Amino acid sequence: MPQESVCDFHGDMNLGGASGIAAPTEIAGDDYMPVVMVSKGKFNLANIAAAERLLGESERALREPLSRLSGLLHYYVGIDRAAGYLTNVSVWESLEAAHQMDTLQAMLAQRPLLERAGVRFEVITNHETLWTITP
Repeated sequence: MPQESVCDFHGDMNLGGASGIAAPTEIAGDDYMPVVMVSKGKFNLANIAAAERLLGESERALREPLSRLSGLLHYYVGIDRAAGYLTNVSVWESLEAAHQMDTLQAMLAQRPLLERAGVRFEVITNHETLWTITP
C-alpha cells in the first residue's frame, strides 16, 4: 500500500493512523499562520568573545524597541559556539508586521557593530509558515 503524505498543501496533518505524532497546532483559525524572519551571521571563532559580548549588548539596545512593535510573537537570539554562527529568529503575525524590522533604527544600528567585529551576514529572509507543530 503506498505511503500517504505527512502534510497536505494547506499544512493539515495526515497521520495515516500512526500513533505518537503530534498534530500541528491551529493558530487562531485556519487562515492564520505566522511569518518567521531569519537573520544569520558567520564569524571567525577567534572573535567569539566579541560576538557574544555584542549580542549581550544588543539585548539592552533592542528589548524595549522590539517589545513595542505590533505583531511580534517571539524573538530569539542564538549563537553556535562550535561553528561560529549567530542567529536572530523572530516570529510575526504577518509579513507586513515582520517588515517593521526593515526600518527599526535600533536594529539597523546593530549590524555595523557586529560587522566591525568580523560577522558576515547572509540575506535576511522572511518565511511564511506552511505548517507547524507545537507540542
